[in-house]
Amino acid sequence: MTISQNDVDTPSVHDVRTAVQILEADRCLIIPTETFFGLAASVFSSAGCALVYQAKMRSASKPLPLIAADTAMVEEMCDTTPVPEKLLSLWPAPLTLVLPVRKHLLGKIASPLLDSRSCVAIRVSPHPVARKIAQFLGAPITATSANISGRDPVTEARRLDPDLARGIPVLDLPPKPAGGLPSTILSFPEPGTVLLHREGAISKSKLAHLGIRVS
Repeated sequence: MTISQNDVDTPSVHDVRTAVQILEADRCLIIPTETFFGLAASVFSSAGCALVYQAKMRSASKPLPLIAADTAMVEEMCDTTPVPEKLLSLWPAPLTLVLPVRKHLLGKIASPLLDSRSCVAIRVSPHPVARKIAQFLGAPITATSANISGRDPVTEARRLDPDLARGIPVLDLPPKPAGGLPSTILSFPEPGTVLLHREGAISKSKLAHLGIRVS
């Protein structure tokens, strides 16, 4: 099943609700993000997340990145105390932060999404489709690229790997993913320390311009 819309940059409520119904049924789907098409499942659906790992042929020992609707949703799920306000103010942006999950949610989130310190890698995407799905679902969604591990991600639905996409609904709505660099990933291992795990769309020089020193 492919849900398409060609004339507007904001997904209609009907399309978003269709996507949410799929996620609420413990399934996954393919959606556009600001960089590439991604595989989405609800963070609270172990079955949906398992389908993402299966489709990508990815080890369940590797946590998946997440997308939230807005900063408030991130703060509901994670402790953002260590994060400089200047970084939070960048969202929505291709900026992924590794943050500890609030204790009362640890038993509810699909366990493969958590790292060894009970943290998740999460961002607020600039892409309206991804954000709206998370908003209507009322929870973050997975946002790993829709490609089999080791193969190239894609910016067009027609280029999706049939071995991956077989049987998975595709939400093909504008704006088209822009490709380019992936999100920058930062963590906060101790107070006052910002660790750069991956330099991506937000460069070290831009972070330095904001007064953020990274290790």
